[in-house]
Amino acid sequence: DAALEAAYHSAAIYFTFTDLIVADPYKDMAEGLTLAYYIGQSRVVGQTTTDMLAYVDKGVFVQIWIGAEDKLPRLLHAIYLDDPERLRHNLILSDWQLDAAIPADTFGSSKAASANPMPFAHPHPEPSPGAEPPAKGKPPKEQ
Repeated sequence: DAALEAAYHSAAIYFTFTDLIVADPYKDMAEGLTLAYYIGQSRVVGQTTTDMLAYVDKGVFVQIWIGAEDKLPRLLHAIYLDDPERLRHNLILSDWQLDAAIPADTFGSSKAASANPMPFAHPHPEPSPGAEPPAKGKPPKEQ
């Protein structure tokens, strides 16, 4: 969690779907949740029966397909509501191997250990003169 926070605050690096990899995903999603509903079941993701849900969390509209039997996420589509282009971010999760043995040196590297550190800096530490905040998108229609 701290590494994601530091990357965001020091260099404006943000990764979509980080709420799935933080220490407490439920807490992270629940804090900004404003709308959620169950759509139904589907077999469009690898012929696996999934439960389809949609929710709005911290200004992001998300559709998620969760395995009906194993309860593992399989597919996510996300759209930032304030993005004027309404770009869709997709994440496909497959080949789940829970509790697999991972060798201790998997995430280590002698090259990385001997590399020179590179400082990260925010790409835009201060707004440009005369800059205005981006326009807000239209709010979703109430149902």
